[in-house]
Amino acid sequence: MVWSSITFRKRMLIIMTLSGLIELLLLVAAGFMYVKHSQEQEVGQKALGVAAFLAQTPAVINMIKTGRASDDQQQSYRELTQLIGAAFIVIGDNQGIRLVHPIDERIGKPMVGGDNERALVEGEAYVSFAQGSLGKSVRGKAAVVDQHGQIIGVVSVGYLIERLQDRVEPFLFYLIATALLVVGANALVSSYASRRFQRAILGFEPEEIARLYVELDVTMSTLKEGIISIDDKGILRSINKSACEILGLRREQALNRRLT
Repeated sequence: MVWSSITFRKRMLIIMTLSGLIELLLLVAAGFMYVKHSQEQEVGQKALGVAAFLAQTPAVINMIKTGRASDDQQQSYRELTQLIGAAFIVIGDNQGIRLVHPIDERIGKPMVGGDNERALVEGEAYVSFAQGSLGKSVRGKAAVVDQHGQIIGVVSVGYLIERLQDRVEPFLFYLIATALLVVGANALVSSYASRRFQRAILGFEPEEIARLYVELDVTMSTLKEGIISIDDKGILRSINKSACEILGLRREQALNRRLT
């Protein structure tokens, strides 16, 4: 369909609806990313708080020193994992070897993710994002330090990114529904505004007005009689060539000025 063949009213409706839709899509995307980022930061700080607390407990320090976690300890950390809604609590020694893990088969194997260095080397507590054996997760990590100030291990508490996205999706659906309502309202307003505007120009299309203006200008320029038009405020709105010659005026200087 040729754009010029579409009525002015429909063109206005299409333009205003599309522009509103694009703006809303950008806002929805920005809102979703903001909420997702805020959720990750919030969960990351929660994980960090739990990891830092566990790293200071005598039970964790003694367990790392002995190099083994009892079955009761394994069970207690798994129950704690469920209690805080995390995906895992992993405790490793100073070599990154797992002593506590939610899956028995992975105990005694190296921790995965490559994000232990700041804890095991620098002794820091921090939030990280990494791909682990359970999937991509946001993690709170804290170094375990003994009474002599030596770094003896690391505690890692993690939440899977895909589960966080499940929490954000309802908000995304809400944003999309709101956007559709706004687009619909914008379409109604655009239709009303374009209808009122077209009434103001007597139902003509913009191309028709331009063509009529050109035809009128050509017709007036060929007439020998002088013709001028003045509005109710005495402002000269149009003047043909003959009138300019009779009055001794230049058309460009006379138009849109008050006649004296």
